[in-house]
Amino acid sequence: MTMRTKSIKNLPKSSPVYAGFWLRLGAILFDNFVVLAPLTYLFHFLAADKLTSILFLVVTGLLSWAYCVICLGLLSRTLGMKLVGIKVFKVDLGTVGWKEALLRYVVDLLLALAFMYVQFPAFIGTAPEFFIGKDYGHLIIALESLNPIMKTSDSLILHLAYLWTFSEVIVLLMNRKKRAIHDFIAGTVVTVQKGSE
Repeated sequence: MTMRTKSIKNLPKSSPVYAGFWLRLGAILFDNFVVLAPLTYLFHFLAADKLTSILFLVVTGLLSWAYCVICLGLLSRTLGMKLVGIKVFKVDLGTVGWKEALLRYVVDLLLALAFMYVQFPAFIGTAPEFFIGKDYGHLIIALESLNPIMKTSDSLILHLAYLWTFSEVIVLLMNRKKRAIHDFIAGTVVTVQKGSE
């Protein structure tokens, strides 16, 4: 099967219906709470020593991003998108590939890397006994109390993440094809799929 045949096979049957805010939100909630939360929850309670805590920082920082990129690169949607009946296409309604998957989530990766960049030195520079008996949430609070720069930087990055999310929603609501900023970056649209595939 050629790439052109593959693209034509995956075209919506009629004019596309673009997925709006609520369908996208449903997919994100499913992905975060059903797929990613259990893994994060597991790591949250494993963080009992320095090595496990550092591993948790890296894994949780990249897990959500990797999940989205891999699903989009292989299936043109995440499991949450499949559940709510939406799929990602190129703007010309061709099949998305790895390039679009990476571009679509590049800002999410940059935010995750920024959090890791701020937190990693605090993890490395803290004595191993400091980690004992603390889950990840309490560990971050304790590290921030020792390192005011980490607390300020975490807060700044968190506010940037909120601003990014808010901007995404505003842009999605303001254009005919319901494209968010990450769709413009990647050259993609999200369509509602009629029937099951």
